[in-house]
Amino acid sequence: MITLGGVTISDNMYLGGITEAKQVAHQQERTVEGVSKLRVVPTPGGRIITLESQNLNGSIQGIWCQSVIDEVKILEAANVAYTLDHHGTTYTVKIVDTTGFRPLFSFEPVTPNKKYTGKLITIEV
Repeated sequence: MITLGGVTISDNMYLGGITEAKQVAHQQERTVEGVSKLRVVPTPGGRIITLESQNLNGSIQGIWCQSVIDEVKILEAANVAYTLDHHGTTYTVKIVDTTGFRPLFSFEPVTPNKKYTGKLITIEV
């Protein structure tokens, strides 16, 4: 099960950003004498984590409903950190972008069950 701040989200969403994010930040400098100094610090937070639809072999996985999108936009407006539970693994995140949704069917009327594809972007805090 996938939940974000108490909102239940479709179980087959792709979780992006976990393996793509760098775990350390680095900076390399040379002193006047030519000595190389390398500074490395861990980055436990700040990863961009996404929940998104995927098109795999012509099949769409991870469909958003209008009612879920509306609930997530209410969470975004509060501008606080939420717990993202992705099948038992939890992350503390802030919602930063809910504008990446596109209707699955062009002429489907807007109802709480209208279907969308797209991406929810959060940042780990």
